[in-house]
Amino acid sequence: MTSNFLLFSLIPIAAGVAFLISLTIFLRRPSERYLKYFSGFLLVNFLLESILNYMAWKGRNTLFLNNLETMLVICFDLFLIRDIIHRPGAKKVFLFVLVAYPFFL
Repeated sequence: MTSNFLLFSLIPIAAGVAFLISLTIFLRRPSERYLKYFSGFLLVNFLLESILNYMAWKGRNTLFLNNLETMLVICFDLFLIRDIIHRPGAKKVFLFVLVAYPFFL
């Protein structure tokens, strides 16, 4: 039973370490806007991964929450790409994809 718990706790531990490391970016003054949101995203990701792994360890169905978390990650990735690109036309396309993606799944 201990080895199963260790297996299910590795992903939340890695997500927690990534969140703690991202705080160094968050605390720097002259950083980009999307880097400020990155720490919050990693915190939400850490919480969702912890909940998902605990539910899976207990044998509960995690399909809906896992799909929700995957959709959140993809939308944030599209947001990052949109913020990194500087051309206005490309930004509009990425904004449309970002808004439309959750509705067309």
